[in-house]
Amino acid sequence: MAKRYALHAHKDGTYSIIDLFTGWTAEHCGRKLTRIPADMAQSGVDTINALDAAERANPEFAALDIGNLN
Repeated sequence: MAKRYALHAHKDGTYSIIDLFTGWTAEHCGRKLTRIPADMAQSGVDTINALDAAERANPEFAALDIGNLN
């Protein structure tokens, strides 16, 4: 399965997570995933790609609102 999200490096050393399907900055829980410190960027994109793959593979999983679990 193709990965949907990738990193975009900024000149200041931070990263944004980009949705490759739309070209837009990805969002999670209503927040844009931009200006992420380098030490957190790769784990962030790996996590959001894993969540997306699970949602696409199992429609019942997609019905769960993972971002708003309390």
